[in-house]
Amino acid sequence: MIDLKTKLFFWFKGPQVAKLADALTELGTEWETWLKSPLTEADVSACSPEALRAHAVSRGLPRLPGETDALWRRRVRHAYTVAFESGTLRGLEAILTAYGVVAFSIQERVPGEDWDKIFITIEPGGLVGASTVVLAALFNQWGRACRRYIVATYETAPIYAAALRVEEIQMQDIAA
Repeated sequence: MIDLKTKLFFWFKGPQVAKLADALTELGTEWETWLKSPLTEADVSACSPEALRAHAVSRGLPRLPGETDALWRRRVRHAYTVAFESGTLRGLEAILTAYGVVAFSIQERVPGEDWDKIFITIEPGGLVGASTVVLAALFNQWGRACRRYIVATYETAPIYAAALRVEEIQMQDIAA
C-alpha cells in the first residue's frame, strides 16, 4: 500500500494531516485485503475450509472417509484434469503421479483381454504418498466413465523354510 506520509507536500506536515494520512493508509490497506480476499478463496490450495467445500461441491467430489485435508485439497485441485485426462494413457500417468503413486506400470490393449481393460501394476513401495481409499474411489469413478481398470499391487513378504525329517505316517479312514 502507498504510504501517504511520504507523498504529502511540505505544507501538509501538521499533526492533524499526519493522522488523516495514517487513517487513509489504514483504510486503503483494509480495502485492499477486502478486494484480494475473493482471489485467495478462488485458489484451492490456499482457500478456507468453507471455500474448499464449495469448490468440491461444484466439482462433484464428496469427501471420502479417512481422507486428509491435504489429500482432499489435491483431489479438488486436480478434479478437472482427472475428468478430462482419465481415459488417456498420458493423463492416467500424470494423475497417478499427482496422487502420490511413484512406481507403477500401465498396460492397455493386452492380447486375449477386452479392449477397454487397462492393467495398472503398482510396484512394491509405490504407494508413498497415496491413500488406497482415494485410489479405489478414483478407479471406481473412472471405470464408470470410460474404461475398466484392473489394479494389482505387489508387496514382498519374507518366507521362511526349514528342512525337517519327515517320517511316513499312514492313516486309513473307513466309512461304514
